[in-house]
Amino acid sequence: MKTLKLTLLCCLISAFTYAEVSKTQKEALVAIYNATNGDSWKHSWDLEQPVSNWYGLSIENDNIVAINLSFNNLNGNLPEDISLLKALRVLNLSFNKLEGELPNTLTDISSLEDLKLFSNRFNGEIPKTIGDLTNLKFLELYNNDFVGEIPLSIGNLIKLERLNLSSNLLMGKLPASISSLKSLKLLSLFDNNFLGTIP
Repeated sequence: MKTLKLTLLCCLISAFTYAEVSKTQKEALVAIYNATNGDSWKHSWDLEQPVSNWYGLSIENDNIVAINLSFNNLNGNLPEDISLLKALRVLNLSFNKLEGELPNTLTDISSLEDLKLFSNRFNGEIPKTIGDLTNLKFLELYNNDFVGEIPLSIGNLIKLERLNLSSNLLMGKLPASISSLKSLKLLSLFDNNFLGTIP
């Protein structure tokens, strides 16, 4: 009986030790690696190793829940496949050399709570569907080259505590919906081209 229990325990430990994320999530990570010149990162990934050994990832219940690759020399664009990381809560790619427009699929990750993309070279408009990220608490896109107006849907982010869009090329009037952000503790919009009155 003791031998059987010991065998079962060993099997459980083994299963836990070698638990791995799904093929879909791994493909999304590889897409990020390829699109951002992963071979040149300061802390690169060995794609032959288990995902659990890759730098900057947090995994819970076989799901990628956080990616922190700040100060890691990422350059290139964010791929649309990032939306396959359905359980992602934290995405921190700050202080890199990322450019281009944000993929619209980014706002499909409804689990996101913390989105930090500041100090890169992103351009284009902030996705109009940004308001779909209703669990978002921190949205920090400052020090990029975003253009256009703040999307009206920003008012849907009722859990948002920190909104920092400063040092971009944003313009137009502040949307009245910004007053719906009842949880907001910090609002930073300086160094843009806004006009008109504050709602």
